[in-house]
Amino acid sequence: MKFIEMDIENFGPYRKRTVVKLDNTKDGVTIFWGNNGRGKTTLLNAFRYALYGEIKKRNNQEVNYYEMINKIGLGEGKVYFIINLKIEDAGDIFELTRKYGLRDKNAFYSENKEDYEAQTFLKKNKQDAEKYINALLPKDISRFFLFDGELLQEYESLLEDGNEAGEKIKTSIEKILGLPYLVNSLTDCRQYFGVIENQRRKSIQEDEKTKRLSSSYNTLCDEIDNHNAAIEESKILRDNLRNDKKEIERKMAETELARQWLNKIDTNEKSAKEKERSIETLKQQIKALTKEAWKFQIKEKTNELVEEIKEEIKSLKAKETQQQIDGNVREMLLKTIDTCKCSLCTQEVNSSLIQYLNSEVDKLNDESINKTLSDEEKKRIVRLQNILDSLTKQSIVSFDDEIRTAESNIEQLKVEINDLKTSTDNLKDKLSGLDYDSTENANILSYPKQYADCETKINNLTNSINEEEAKVQELIANRNDLMKKMAKIGSKDLETITKKSELVTDVCNIFNEAIDLFRLKLKNNVEKDATELFKKLSAEKDYVKLSINDNYGLSIINSNGVEAPNRSAGYEHIVALSLIGALHKNAPLKGPIIMDSPFGRLDPDNKKNVCKVLPDLADQVVLLMYEDEINAELIRDILQSKLINEHRLVRIESMDTEIN
Repeated sequence: MKFIEMDIENFGPYRKRTVVKLDNTKDGVTIFWGNNGRGKTTLLNAFRYALYGEIKKRNNQEVNYYEMINKIGLGEGKVYFIINLKIEDAGDIFELTRKYGLRDKNAFYSENKEDYEAQTFLKKNKQDAEKYINALLPKDISRFFLFDGELLQEYESLLEDGNEAGEKIKTSIEKILGLPYLVNSLTDCRQYFGVIENQRRKSIQEDEKTKRLSSSYNTLCDEIDNHNAAIEESKILRDNLRNDKKEIERKMAETELARQWLNKIDTNEKSAKEKERSIETLKQQIKALTKEAWKFQIKEKTNELVEEIKEEIKSLKAKETQQQIDGNVREMLLKTIDTCKCSLCTQEVNSSLIQYLNSEVDKLNDESINKTLSDEEKKRIVRLQNILDSLTKQSIVSFDDEIRTAESNIEQLKVEINDLKTSTDNLKDKLSGLDYDSTENANILSYPKQYADCETKINNLTNSINEEEAKVQELIANRNDLMKKMAKIGSKDLETITKKSELVTDVCNIFNEAIDLFRLKLKNNVEKDATELFKKLSAEKDYVKLSINDNYGLSIINSNGVEAPNRSAGYEHIVALSLIGALHKNAPLKGPIIMDSPFGRLDPDNKKNVCKVLPDLADQVVLLMYEDEINAELIRDILQSKLINEHRLVRIESMDTEIN
């Protein structure tokens, strides 16, 4: 299938009737050059509207179609737009026309979409246009034919299990590859099995020989139905949660900047409070240190006082000691006088020496009067000793360094708090400039947790579904055993119905196995063909192949057999193009590829490589590019004869573009 030409009138910037010529007689590439605002994306939407009657923004959101009516044409009374697409398929020519305008032809304009109607016409044996297009190029696989460069990054979701966007893309991939033919056949078989099963239950109930087993059989059937119902209910809940998760993702994307700033504000405020608590702690430390710091100021005086006390105690104790010594000497002398013998050497002492000793005793008696410690002096010794003990126990050290350090830390913390408050105020000013509801701050901050909760619930439901499916298989095995038993003892009709059931079950199993084998074959073929394209596209020679997963997601494998981590946006782009090219090669449905801004995220080397493989992606490739996206001479030199045509989008005025 190829596009021949498209007529556009009064659509977006295309005010006049504009004919977009495409050569269907040759395989190759057609380029439409146009800078931003010239109408490249509108041209892509013109193809999309002609085929499917829908128009989308770059974020994949639909627009109000009446907004696409050319404003100059509107002023001229043209409250409509018309797109006509001429298609060639297997040698036949079809013309598909879609018109969108006011129901009331006399009305001038309305912003109420209910006042507008869409009309579709197909010149081909009066066929139904929608059925024809759905058979020719189904809408749910259109992402592989009509897309912009930004859409390619969605293919990264195929690498994540359970990703809703990835599941949708996987379904589209399997549809373009023809798998639904087998899946639909399996669905039909299962429906027919249900019809046979109803016949069997009725036959069991009516047969006297098997009637007694009917209760057990019905119980098993009811249990299977209940578990299947639980599975379907869980799948519905899971789908709802996936939708919730997608909505949260959308909200997270919309409020990403606000959330970052709110988180930073929260972090700043918590940090400021923590620093304020640290300041209070330091102030308490300074207060405790200053209670002892005064002692250092009187350290010198204290030391002098200690020495004075020591000297006085020493003097008083010396007096006390001398008194004791004199007493001992007097006692010894008196003993010598009494015995007339020396108390030390026991020699005889004569009368003249005794007289001398008596005089010495008298002298000692006289001196002892002055040397004897008074009660007051004895008390003073005790008191001075207590004072000395108290003073020597005191730890008299300088806390100047500790106090200065604490004060310096307080000043530093105050500076940091001020910086945090300034940062917070700046962030709040930025937030006030965002278009969002500030009353939703709490919800915005809770989005990541909501997202994680959704993922947890989805995983739990998936596990529950797997458990229920395992129970169903066990119950089916039990039911089959009971069926065989009843078939042996039952009527001929029951035996016939049982054989039919077994046959349909075998056919279902065949389709199940065929689906698995076909999927495996498709994956292997897609992996092989995508790898061949990737090698041509990649400028990094260390990347040697692509590895496909069950979701058709492709990982890059290097020369060491290891998956390349954290691949860039440019390589996401290249991998997605490799996948699309492989799908087109393996798909039973063939059609053109129309890409808007295909080189936006690629470096010069990869751009060259993409140019080389463009003709390999599909028989008919249409590129919508801005002037600086790639060097025009370069792409001409690379494509050569495969470059069929070049057109330029020329702005006549703000809402008037022509195609030359």
